[in-house]
Amino acid sequence: MAENNDRRKTRASLAGGGTAGALGLAQGGAAAGSAAAPRVLPSSAPSDRHKNLAAARLKRKTFTGDADETRAELQAVARGMETGLDDPLKRGALGEHVTAPKSGTTSTESDPKKGAGTEKPGEGTVAATLQGEREGEVVAKLEETDQVDPFSVREHGLLCKLRNGHSLGVFATDFADDGRHVASCSFDASVNVWDVDTQRVRRKYRGHTAAVTSVRFIPTEGNERLATASEDGTVRVWDKRSAKTLFTFQGQFATAARCVRWFPSGKHIVACSDDANIIVWDAEAAVLTADDPTQTMDDITVARLFEAPYTPEGHRGSVRALEVAIDGRTMYTGGADGCIRQWRVDLLGGRIALRRKIDDAKGEIMQVTCNPDGSLFASACSDSAVRVYSSRTGACLHTLTEHAG
Repeated sequence: MAENNDRRKTRASLAGGGTAGALGLAQGGAAAGSAAAPRVLPSSAPSDRHKNLAAARLKRKTFTGDADETRAELQAVARGMETGLDDPLKRGALGEHVTAPKSGTTSTESDPKKGAGTEKPGEGTVAATLQGEREGEVVAKLEETDQVDPFSVREHGLLCKLRNGHSLGVFATDFADDGRHVASCSFDASVNVWDVDTQRVRRKYRGHTAAVTSVRFIPTEGNERLATASEDGTVRVWDKRSAKTLFTFQGQFATAARCVRWFPSGKHIVACSDDANIIVWDAEAAVLTADDPTQTMDDITVARLFEAPYTPEGHRGSVRALEVAIDGRTMYTGGADGCIRQWRVDLLGGRIALRRKIDDAKGEIMQVTCNPDGSLFASACSDSAVRVYSSRTGACLHTLTEHAG
């Protein structure tokens, strides 16, 4: 009898989904009472079997199988059981929803803003959502699907936090192509490459003397190099395995370097800075001739755009956003002047020509990114909006305004 009462209390505490520190369950189908309540693990008596299953499945990043059993596993994790990953999970604020449809055709999802479940097609989904992060932590996120994948970020579920690698806030991250390693750079001037499976730092890259603002793996097989930009005004290319600097691009930015990107071939890189300079370098030649004392920065500089009016088409003020499309011939920049510029790049001829200027934003451009095939690009702006554009016409297709600030 006591155990039955405990089960009822547990169901009641979990029915309200979305409260911090409690795991909300959305139950499939009709209203309460029309179907038997799912089997729920009592909060006072989580079994070792469920804790072990939770640990194993968290390590695989996969929750599959019986929905009731998986609920119990998730509850064990949520209550901070010793699963091997409990510390990262306990420290987040447990939030929004866990969906675990029955065998029917619909499921419901609890939403604390709506206060009630809303129907959607059932997909056998089980997803744990955790919120909150701390300074100096790298966060891997999940998507809501039948398998919980740490390398997808459509949903704001927290898989794990990568801790104790940086002493100050993390500025930027980049995943390697293997989906297992993630690079991070920090205000503490450090760069780390983490193993997401073990949640440990694999390699540390040290050499910058100020905050590292951008990091990118080379987009070639094996991701054997990294590029970083820093507020010390330099851009570095690193060997991934040895963590040694292969070349330092320096002396051409008068202020902080803000962003660095590889061209798809992996032979060239481009960086931008607070002094509105945008420079393309031959990174392959720079590394090959790094020990040549006669080499100068001009020898490896392919093209350079200066601040307006020195380059009439250039930006006015800091350039913070930079992206290179998959074709290797199209580049996007954005900055403090609130404008996005689309450039046509000729690496062989060493020329960068302005294709179009877009100035419909009402604030600074913080980031620009392209979709995989390069047909669309999107901007993040300090006016709280995300805008999606056609790469072919430059027309704004969507303005997304869900952010509050």
